[in-house]
Amino acid sequence: MLINTLFFNSKKSANPTLLSVAVLTLSALTLSGCNSDDSSNDSITEVIPVVTQITQPTANSINQAPIAFDNVVTLQSNETITITLVATDNESSPLTYTIENSSENGVISQNDDTVIYTTNNNFIGSDSFTFIANDGDDNSNIATISIEVLAPSLTTTLLDGSIVDTAMLVNLGNLLYHDTNLSSPIGQSCASCHDLNTGFDDPNTANPTSVGADGSSFGTRNSPTASYSAHIPAPQNPVPGGTQGFMGGLFLDGRAASLEEQAKGPFLNPVEMGNASASEVISKVAQSTYATEFELLFGDDVLLETDRAYNYVADAIAAFERTSLFSPFSSKFDQVQAGTAVFTNAERQGQDIFNNKGDCQRCHGTNAVGANTNNTNNSEIFSDFSYKNIGVPSNPLLPAFIEDPLFIDLGLGAQSGNDRNDGQFRVSTLRNIAHTAPYMHNGVFTTLREVINFYNTRDTTFTDAPEVNQNVDQGGRIGELNLTENEIDNLMAFLETLSDE
Repeated sequence: MLINTLFFNSKKSANPTLLSVAVLTLSALTLSGCNSDDSSNDSITEVIPVVTQITQPTANSINQAPIAFDNVVTLQSNETITITLVATDNESSPLTYTIENSSENGVISQNDDTVIYTTNNNFIGSDSFTFIANDGDDNSNIATISIEVLAPSLTTTLLDGSIVDTAMLVNLGNLLYHDTNLSSPIGQSCASCHDLNTGFDDPNTANPTSVGADGSSFGTRNSPTASYSAHIPAPQNPVPGGTQGFMGGLFLDGRAASLEEQAKGPFLNPVEMGNASASEVISKVAQSTYATEFELLFGDDVLLETDRAYNYVADAIAAFERTSLFSPFSSKFDQVQAGTAVFTNAERQGQDIFNNKGDCQRCHGTNAVGANTNNTNNSEIFSDFSYKNIGVPSNPLLPAFIEDPLFIDLGLGAQSGNDRNDGQFRVSTLRNIAHTAPYMHNGVFTTLREVINFYNTRDTTFTDAPEVNQNVDQGGRIGELNLTENEIDNLMAFLETLSDE
């Protein structure tokens, strides 16, 4: 998270001096295994002061252009970082921010004054991008965000200060992720609902939501893919007076701040893995074939300390989920971006529909500021991580709805306590979308074509009412796209190129 503090020189003069002091805290989402924590931050944390002295122009009778500030950030290869663009305006006019030159060695996603930067796979070195601010009349100076990407660490520093071997941590996470003995009754693991072969989604597509370890309980939501979850930023609340809404956070309602926090949830959820307590989970770990590896990594008596051991379970699973296995960037789309493959005519036309007539890029285009065609590996995530109520109808086959026809999932609204967020869910990645049916938070659509038809006709011939009637997104052209059947075919062809190989 980037926090900027501005100080004016107290000495009066014609050109007062503005000091911008930026304090940068890196919460690494590192594919090599560095962790962030549920409550604060258990990854390697650096605090880097950056001081920039800028001379303001003297006041005059005409509008003064805003001043945009340079900054420097540092992160490790294969990390994601959130950067706040900073500018001031003498007239206190509302400012809009525009990326002038995008980065050459990473991918940026912009939402108002917030930029999420992800390094290209295994890139090490210097990168940068530039931006301007506009007050409605004039552009600011061009400001540069300089980015230093360091080699990944071979160790991981945890929240409690422990330094552990990253490879051992990831290996332990793999064992925990696939251990079917960690549920009650035994038989279900993380991989049961997030399988590699189905884009880290539930391989059982017969039901709109996943069945629990007991074989009869069902959740109220369709399980989201775990692929590329390492690139989801921490939750960001709206800034008073700003244009940005909620962003980021794990789970579809953003209730978990990190992969570590998310990893703790399913073990204790009565309709998922069904354990009564963390101590029950740790008791099973202590009886596992990898208990020795656990103690070797974290200490001889660690399994006697439930809370500490449970945190380490989450750390290990999160480290495993940050590896390239979950984020391989190996799809045909990536190959085309790297210049090692070419789209078919249908795929190329589908990409054009995605970016233009279909208006998909409005929410699913993290390169909305301009795709980097020179990237050797374009790490497009296909989500802006915002929250939307797009008017998805109730699912009559949802077990919760069958049990109670008045059931309504308020999504983000239930977390924020603000009815203006009712029915909003985080925009999901489109990577591996062809393998992650059923679709939407309640699994109401069973095929990708049904999803596109909904976007195409929601406001014309689609007859099912939204599950939550208020706050329905009317932005862009959603609901009345006027796509032909051939255009839908082409759009589907492009979406299928987002499947990893």
